[in-house]
Amino acid sequence: NMWRYGKKQSESSIAKSISFSFDSIGSYFVTLIATSDQACVDSISTELIVRNPGTWFGGHSKNWDNPQNWSCPILPDSTMDVYVPAGLSFHPELVNNQSVKNLFIFTNGNLKLNANASQLNIFGDVNNAGVFDNSNGKVVFRGNQVQNVLNANFNKLEINKDSFVSFKSASIIKDSILLIKGNIKLENNTLTINQPKKILSNLNSYLITNGNGSILANNIDSFLYTIPIGGSSYSPVQIANYGTTDNFSFRLIDSVNTKYINDNPSGIRVSSGIVNKTWIIREAIPGASNAKIIFQWNGADEQNSFDKNNAYVAKYDESNGSWMKDNIKAVNGSNPFQISQSNIDLFGPFVISSASVLGISEESNAGKMLVYPNPTNQLVNIVCSSSEDQLLEMYNLSGSIVKGPISFNKNVKIDVSEIPKGLYLIRVINQNNTIVHKVLVE
Repeated sequence: NMWRYGKKQSESSIAKSISFSFDSIGSYFVTLIATSDQACVDSISTELIVRNPGTWFGGHSKNWDNPQNWSCPILPDSTMDVYVPAGLSFHPELVNNQSVKNLFIFTNGNLKLNANASQLNIFGDVNNAGVFDNSNGKVVFRGNQVQNVLNANFNKLEINKDSFVSFKSASIIKDSILLIKGNIKLENNTLTINQPKKILSNLNSYLITNGNGSILANNIDSFLYTIPIGGSSYSPVQIANYGTTDNFSFRLIDSVNTKYINDNPSGIRVSSGIVNKTWIIREAIPGASNAKIIFQWNGADEQNSFDKNNAYVAKYDESNGSWMKDNIKAVNGSNPFQISQSNIDLFGPFVISSASVLGISEESNAGKMLVYPNPTNQLVNIVCSSSEDQLLEMYNLSGSIVKGPISFNKNVKIDVSEIPKGLYLIRVINQNNTIVHKVLVE
């Protein structure tokens, strides 16, 4: 661009103000040329950088509170998007309570919450391609719009909003999560919670596993933990593990099917006699846990003919395609309702039923088969209450047959001295029933 200004011979200087606008953000080079009929021509060139409001350029310090570190220069607020680029002398550090709308951290950009009192209130989305270090502070999602989060981990996380937050990638919560109002949807991603004792939630604010994602709660021991999982409604589980401390994953499906493959529904969808929820619960290291789990649901989740006085927990065993059923009992509570199962050392899809629609007998398997000695490293004896013709198969936890099929009547002995140490399942099938029993080979 060129501007020409004239001056009278008696004037020693002249001041001019130039205003112009740009169509988009970016860098612009401007050249000013001074001309005269009696003197030489002079010119000056300069670079003008056009930034969005809310762009950090850190020209003075790392202090978030200094307006001179921001474009315009204006401090961001809840109505302003914030952009943190790379290649700066100072990266922003926040030590108090601040708010933004959408947060964009570009590749090699860095935003740090640098004090325990640091709190960043976010009213829009988070898109992080750099470093979002909030290990010393808290992030709070607020507002009334749906918010999307991409590539962000959190130290302390709080949800207090009228809608939900959708996680578009895996995330880790290192310290605590406070769910006051609004939900988190995990989509197909895993949310890892390092300190599940520090989960606080309520029936209006919980974690929704609306895809194939799950909650991973680390270091579950004998403390009774509440996992605030839900789908169409709040359906939490409480879990205490009296065996070896382990990490557990949790996922909820708003339906019940007769079969499951890789923890996904298969077979026939069940529409009566059940609570319309499937809790998928897995341990990281199979076979070393001894868990008590309390399942909770609402009355509206119960399907036709569900009998609260004759209910039971059933777990689907994918290794042999059968249901393992707990004792029949009355449920607890009065909307919400609860039922519990203890001494759980095998995990998978769990459902609540009061009918035989799942393909298992109404009678409990307890007392139908005796397996001893257990644990064993030589022979194992199997004695059944039925003397009819029966078929026995022995599986490992991967679902592969290691013994059988073996035909027998009332009792049989199996030599396990040549199979690897570990936990196995013995499955006995007769005309009227299928019985599954665990055996530990040492």
